[in-house]
Parts: sequence; structure tokens; C-alpha cells
Amino acid sequence: MAGLGPFVPEQPGLPVGVAVSGGADSVCLALLTRRWRRAVIGFVVDHGLRAGARGEAELTCARLEAMGVEARLLSLRGLPVGSRLQERARQARYEVLERAAVAAGCVDLLVGHHERDQVETGLIRERAGTGARGLACMASVREDAGLRIVRPLLGVAPERLRARLRAEGVEWVDDPSNENRRFERVRFRQDARGEDEAVLTRVRGAGVARVRSDREEARVLAAGVSGQPGGWFLLPEAGVGAGVLAGLIQCVTGASYRVAEARLEAFCRAPHAMTIGGACLVRAGRFGAGWILARESAAVQGAVAAEVGTVWDGRFVVRASGGLDLRGAVIAPLAGAGAEGFPAVVRKGLPGVWRNGVLLAAFGDEYDCLALFLRHAGSSASRWGN
Repeated sequence: MAGLGPFVPEQPGLPVGVAVSGGADSVCLALLTRRWRRAVIGFVVDHGLRAGARGEAELTCARLEAMGVEARLLSLRGLPVGSRLQERARQARYEVLERAAVAAGCVDLLVGHHERDQVETGLIRERAGTGARGLACMASVREDAGLRIVRPLLGVAPERLRARLRAEGVEWVDDPSNENRRFERVRFRQDARGEDEAVLTRVRGAGVARVRSDREEARVLAAGVSGQPGGWFLLPEAGVGAGVLAGLIQCVTGASYRVAEARLEAFCRAPHAMTIGGACLVRAGRFGAGWILARESAAVQGAVAAEVGTVWDGRFVVRASGGLDLRGAVIAPLAGAGAEGFPAVVRKGLPGVWRNGVLLAAFGDEYDCLALFLRHAGSSASRWGN
């Protein structure tokens, strides 16, 4: 663990959090963490997607308590059944886990991804053409606002984790969906057996390439990419590579994953107006030479209740400020109203606070109740606000 630190000093008010699904990997991680630290909280999410999920979550909490780990049961409800169910459930689970960990005073949240998970991620991203950054896969440590996500087991084979639990006499839950070939990750897991070392070699090489890519990205950003209030970019006429552009698109859209670099190479060779991954590229016109990269207006979220803390479109958060009465109000796209001074393409994707069709506040006005929410800071130029 020393190589993943620094960690906060051992004290009751600053526990280490562990995400525990109930499977062998996360249960073993909780066991090992309890041997390392006294103040540990295991967060168990009842996803409600299968009959018996609640009982399994409660059983997992009991097992954690038996090994001396404080257990907190979290519920995930309202996730609609449909396409990409596992991916959407995983994202929702992380959001619930991270909120609970921060509320509990955790600075670090440990996650049980292991070596085989890294192999599967590598194969999926390799097929998707994500380039060196994507193929570098999961990092051992990821810094988020107010929380570090730490993966101590990425270099450990799952068989070792199960052997440790058997030796300790600790049981776990086997999720039947982990063998359901309807899900992409399961298909990769089953079809790629025996390829582990070859894939890991490519992943490690991609990690080295990613370091070089990060350095080049910093150079390019410093040379002419300009982040703007409202979450959009001014790009130079040319010279922005696919890796840099993929990171900027993720910032503009708030997406969980980057656009595959292969899809951006044509623009980088010969820049042209386009929409991709929920973003659009248009000529900057009177705003300067080069290109505007902004949120695609057709992809923005619709109206949602304007409550303090609500995140809209993955990019903006409602905050209490300026004495604006939010009762009965919604946050919805400006669609061109208000926010004069922004490019038209940007204004269409900015939020406003509305009540009964009347605009009460727009992003950047005197009420200052809508803040840019940087969930995915994919580049050094993304540190801007209103």
C-alpha cells in the first residue's frame, strides 16, 4: 500500500472506505484492509436488479461485521431495464458509493479490481480503438474532487484472492450475471482465457506511451488551446492531436469515457465542422481563428427539478446563491435565450433556471446559481468555471 499513498493518518474520523460487492475480490480486499487499518467502512450497494439482491447485500454486511469492518448498506433504485444495463448500473453504483464515502469522511475509497479485470478492460478498449491512453486501462490511483479511488489489487490474480478467503474460512457471493454472455464484459472474459500475459504486456506498453502522450498534451494545450467560462474550448487552426481532442471532448460533454481516438483522426488531418460524442466542432468566426469545441445542443439533457445540488447534463450543478427562489423551478437548456456574449453554438447548450416558461436565471448572470461541474477533468485546460 505504501506505493499507492500517501494515506491519511490512522484516526477514527478519517476512515478508509472499501467498495464491497459481496464477491470474492472485494470481500478479500475488505479483509486485507482491516488487517492494515482499524478505521474501515465497507460500503455495500443493493442494486435491486435481481431477485435476492437485497438478501445478498445484507449477508455481505454481516460478513463484514464479523471480520471487524463497519458495514453500510446503500440502495440503488429506479434504474430502468434496457440496453447497456451493466454499464449504467456500474456508473450509478459508483455515484452512490462516492457520495456515501465522502459523507462518511473517507479520503480514500478502495476498489477490488484485479489483474483479470485489467485484461478484460484492455481487450474491450483495444477493440474500440481507444489508442494508448485508453489501452493503458485502469490506473492504480484516480483523483476525484474530495476522494481518491484506489485499486490495490490490479497486479493480483483473482485465484490468489479466492485462495486467501478459503484459507481464512471466509465466504462470498457469486453473482450469476458474471456468467451471462448477454453482457459484453462477460463475453470478453470467457473468450480471452489464456491471453492474460499478452494483453498485460500491451497494457503496460500503453501505460508508458500514455506518459509520453500526457507530456505532449500539456505542450499542445499550452501552445494554443483555450478553455472558456461555460465549459467550451477555442482550438487553434491545426496541431491538436486525437488524444488531446478526445480528452477535451470528454470535458465538454461530461461523458464517462473518451471518444475513440480513431474516430478523431480525420478531423486532426483535415479540420472540418462535425459532431461527435455529444460535442460539436464549428468555425470560431468572430471569436478568433480556429475552432470552437462545445456541447452538441441536440444531446443536452432536458428539464429537471432545480434543487440545490442537482447536476444537469453531467456538466453543471445548481447551488444556492443570490437569493433566487427555486421552488417549482426547473433547470433546462437556454436554447439561445440569455447568456449574451457566448457563441450561439455554446448558448444552446448552457443551462437556465425556468419557472412556468419564464427564465429566472441563466448561467453566468447575477444570481450565480449555476456552476460549471467538472466531473471529468481530462486535461489541464479544463480548470475553468463561471
